[in-house]
Amino acid sequence: MDSNELNVLVPEPVRVIAGGETVEVLPLTIGQIPAMARALRGVPFGSEGDVLDVLALVADHGDAIAEAVAIAVRRPRQWIDGLTADEFIQLTAAVIGVNAGFFTRSVLPAVSDMMTKLAGATLFSDSSHTDTAGPRS
Repeated sequence: MDSNELNVLVPEPVRVIAGGETVEVLPLTIGQIPAMARALRGVPFGSEGDVLDVLALVADHGDAIAEAVAIAVRRPRQWIDGLTADEFIQLTAAVIGVNAGFFTRSVLPAVSDMMTKLAGATLFSDSSHTDTAGPRS
């Protein structure tokens, strides 16, 4: 097994200097996902292929992003609030970058599949809306 294969199994952390310390950003754990999902509810990340504008996300959804970053880097929200703007944006970009693969491989396909299934679902289930006419010639 070469080092690239090992990095897929045990990813190397991305290190960011913030708040006077080196913060290791790792992929989300299963235990972090529910809190992360709640923190990011309503934050638009765009569709696949869109360029993610971290600065715009922070400007429009700063509190939610700060909460999500705190969860991802396992630091208290107060610690995040004490960062400089540059540190916060670098840390946010690292969290998004490290976890982008998870969202594009897992979350987006699952949501897309669910939407496809919903689009094909019958909207009316009672018999008054079914076509009872026989075959037409």
